[in-house]
Amino acid sequence: MKKLVYLILIIILSNTLYSQTITDYKFYPYKYTYAEISIYRGTGWPINLRASFNCNEIILLDKTNESTFISSVYKNSNYTYFPLIYDVYFKVYGRCDEVSKAAYECINDIYYKGNIYNTFCSFKLESGEDIYIRFYDIYGLFIKIKASKDLNAYSSNDNFEYWKINDIKDIIVPLHVINISRTTAIFW
Repeated sequence: MKKLVYLILIIILSNTLYSQTITDYKFYPYKYTYAEISIYRGTGWPINLRASFNCNEIILLDKTNESTFISSVYKNSNYTYFPLIYDVYFKVYGRCDEVSKAAYECINDIYYKGNIYNTFCSFKLESGEDIYIRFYDIYGLFIKIKASKDLNAYSSNDNFEYWKINDIKDIIVPLHVINISRTTAIFW
């Protein structure tokens, strides 16, 4: 019950802050299955995808080849990059040491609990690439940002050009995490 009251207060506060300080953002409570997906092509660095799926029991991904697989990932999910939590916290709460510390603790909590509650699966694409997926459920308050041609500003330092993927329509970022748990989602 305490978490529900906390979530309601966060939503009210966030909606007030939203109307005053941030444009093109949408705040909402939700539960996603977050997945870190690595594509190994044999040599070189893997391609790393980060995505949040609606919590379904089965997530269908096209396993034909690398291109169709990546497209199917982002047709069925939202791009998610946890270091954006800092940017969102600063835009919502302002820039100060306490806000920076809160963002740091949020990210650390996600990574720590994600390591405890993650599930792992692997398979091969028909074209031969190895796929490794680590995933878990996140329930909390999220912010949705419309992806744009500036998606590269929201990408990690991976060797993958997210801004070239037309299927990425939104970027979601957890603002406050209520719970992280093992998922029942299955990636096939």
